[in-house]
Amino acid sequence: MRKPTVVSIWWIVGMGSLVLVALTLDAQEPSIPRDKLYWADPLADAIYRADLDGANAEPVIRVPDGNPVNLAIDHQQGKLYWVDSLQDVIRRANLDGSQQEDVVTDLFAPYGLALDAAKGMLYWIDRGNGRIQRMDLATGDVRNLLSMGLQRPRGLALDLERGKMYWIDQGQHKIRRANLDGSYDEDVVTTHLQRGEGLVVDSRNGHVYWADRVRDRIHRADLDGGNVRTLPITGLDVSSDLALDPAAGMLYWVDNGTDEIRCAQVNGQDEELLLADGLTAPLSLALGSSSR
Repeated sequence: MRKPTVVSIWWIVGMGSLVLVALTLDAQEPSIPRDKLYWADPLADAIYRADLDGANAEPVIRVPDGNPVNLAIDHQQGKLYWVDSLQDVIRRANLDGSQQEDVVTDLFAPYGLALDAAKGMLYWIDRGNGRIQRMDLATGDVRNLLSMGLQRPRGLALDLERGKMYWIDQGQHKIRRANLDGSYDEDVVTTHLQRGEGLVVDSRNGHVYWADRVRDRIHRADLDGGNVRTLPITGLDVSSDLALDPAAGMLYWVDNGTDEIRCAQVNGQDEELLLADGLTAPLSLALGSSSR
């Protein structure tokens, strides 16, 4: 695979039932190795991982009584976080699957997860209660960041370099952002969002990527919403998540319409199939390593 130096933020637009999950690659961890793909497969009741070329796929975490969606990795502490949309909780475990535990409980239809590992802050969307929240992982303190003006929020991504969080507002067909404390919320992108889901941010190169499940396309814009562009990726069916490797200049995505995981350069060129056999309903996707 080619590894260009240009990295961006992408979004996907689709004709099918597109479900995208937010993933943020921590801009404050540039030296962290990302040599593994992690993905959730709710029908298989498990979270899996494989090498970046799709080899050596294996289950890491079994979730027989849950529905794992939305993944976030703390490379510093060697932890994997996920939203369980069936149990309405956020859980975590070691990267080898050991020491599973609840982190956040008493949620209502949570969806969307992002992590500031350097500061030990976990962010999520509590859809049923119409709010975006944050937990200090050191103290367990939970704070409401936004609860006014949210209409079907989906997808959550952090720009740690600039102290911003981004989310998709499906009800208003917009991408919005605010400071990490919830202040100064504003519109960013107001086009190419017939039904946007999923969001990733490239802090290094100043882009945001998202998906529109009605048009089956992946899009990119500047962090301020300018220069909206559609990537030349075709054949998308029901894309459910994106992951970005800024250092390698690679974009990865899950298509749970075709039950595949694919990748391409961040400009959309050189598309490649990584995984298909054995996938039943792949959803969330994250990049990490097998250890700290």
